[in-house]
Amino acid sequence: MQDLLRLIEIEGVDINPCGGTHLSCTSELQVLKIVGLEKSRGQARLRFMVGGRVLAALGSALKREVALNKVDLLHLMTVLAGLLSCLPLDLASKQIRP
Repeated sequence: MQDLLRLIEIEGVDINPCGGTHLSCTSELQVLKIVGLEKSRGQARLRFMVGGRVLAALGSALKREVALNKVDLLHLMTVLAGLLSCLPLDLASKQIRP
């Protein structure tokens, strides 16, 4: 038995072997995120993620951002409390005069 290799051509742009994933329509992808572009010897390789992988990566990035913001806010409150000679929990009741 001889296996066939299906080639996909975008005329005048590129020709590549079929990736094997077939969709009824592009909406099945949900979302597409381009994550990189590598240029080599006059060619370009586009790296991307789709669907649940994009959503998972976005969820992880948001969790990291929330954690970093909490750390930044805690640091800011500690510095302000030191400047105002109070505890961080007492900042809300402090009156700051120019």
